[in-house]
Amino acid sequence: MSLFDRGATVLKYLVLVGAALYIALYITLAILRIPYPYELEWMEGSSVDHVQRVLEGKSLYVAPSVEFVPMIYPPLYYYVSAGVAKFTGIGFTPLRLVSFFASLGCLLLIFLWVRRETQSWQAALLAAGLFAASYRIGGAWLDIARVDSLFLLFLLAAAYSIRFYDTLTSYVVAGVLLALSFLTKQVALVAAVPLIVRVLFRERRNASSAILLGGTFVVIAAGVTLILNSVSEGWYSYYVFDVASSHPIVQTHWLRFWSRDILLPMAIACLLALFFVFIRLIQQRKDHVWFYSLFAAGMLGASWLSRLKAGGYDNCLIPAYAALAILLGVAVPVALKFHDEKLHEELEKTLARSFLYAALMIQFLVLSYNPLNQIPTQADRAAGDSLIRKMASVNGNVFLPFHGYLSSLAGKKSHAHVMAIHDVLISTNDKGKAILQADIAQALQERRFAAILLDVEHPEEIPLEQDYAMQEKIFERAEVFRPVTGWITRPEFVYKPWM
Repeated sequence: MSLFDRGATVLKYLVLVGAALYIALYITLAILRIPYPYELEWMEGSSVDHVQRVLEGKSLYVAPSVEFVPMIYPPLYYYVSAGVAKFTGIGFTPLRLVSFFASLGCLLLIFLWVRRETQSWQAALLAAGLFAASYRIGGAWLDIARVDSLFLLFLLAAAYSIRFYDTLTSYVVAGVLLALSFLTKQVALVAAVPLIVRVLFRERRNASSAILLGGTFVVIAAGVTLILNSVSEGWYSYYVFDVASSHPIVQTHWLRFWSRDILLPMAIACLLALFFVFIRLIQQRKDHVWFYSLFAAGMLGASWLSRLKAGGYDNCLIPAYAALAILLGVAVPVALKFHDEKLHEELEKTLARSFLYAALMIQFLVLSYNPLNQIPTQADRAAGDSLIRKMASVNGNVFLPFHGYLSSLAGKKSHAHVMAIHDVLISTNDKGKAILQADIAQALQERRFAAILLDVEHPEEIPLEQDYAMQEKIFERAEVFRPVTGWITRPEFVYKPWM
């Protein structure tokens, strides 16, 4: 073996080891983070509040009030998490466990997908490793108490079924999985439509497959929607569709999504994805071209649409990164084979392989991050314990609108989350706005709360001026008890009624 061959081999195994290390790193971080008793992200607590209501047999989709306003998502994640919470007890842990195991399912599906498509475990490892490597740029979100990992698991499972199975039963299963994804997060619809179109195009002589796929999806998704809307007296569609669609568009994200979110961190993956489609087009492998083009369009489209909306954080990018990971995995063996067929000299082939492995190494290095920044410290935990004791010592109700569930840890009643309040107040559908504003104003005028803890002074959603005054700040140290992802905020100010 020549020196160049050894160099290419070393590069290949360095990349494979790097991919495996990213997977191991994610699993290690998740295991360390799951038991943390406070929020890793500032809206996690609201998810726990939703699960608490499910366990208490209360409806999620009700008229908005200072007591509770639901988030804008369908209910499946909350019900699945409630099932786990029956065994573990309420708190952040059961919700994070659902997300963690869903994310492991996503990693496994990506590995199995690429392994089946390419017959290469190495390409499969690269794909799964790239998705794990995107953990931080995807918001460090896969293991937290939010809906995204479960939504993605159902979506990838549906796409996998469509890609590798061609029976009537498989299309029914895929339709069920797409519906479950939609009932976890609405943006699944954007990714589902191209997949259904692909089946219809592939089966244009016999539309039964597409009818089964699309029909199953529509019957379940629409059926559950109609039932939930009926039992909630219209509040379900109000939150999940009207309020959710009212978020304004961030104009700068039209192009920044493609430049900053996709091309900048995933340049090599994007180039390999385009190379794969181009080669398959030349080879007239129309099935590959159509499926992967539509699959990528749906997944990137879902991320783009979510990112365009005000408040769209890095977690919006997770579907796009999953698609690019799969495309990189299926592209690598095609690129290696292309080089071997087109180049005649052994040295040229070796250099081409070395260049590819070096490019892959650069792709993984670009995604490197400091894992310590993703783990709350003992000082964070101690500060949280101190906050809970402070809240517990208050004689009366405590309103903590920026952080759900924390008041419950202090033995107090939980209330509406400010993000859900904000969504209702900016909605173009005024059905709930006046109701909510009146209820908040009445609660403040009646001074129902012995203390109100806020992250910012005088938020627009909570008009305090006439009834409450700021009395003290909560923390002495600036760096403690801040979430490790999302909006880096914490309770800062204690407001009490005017004397």
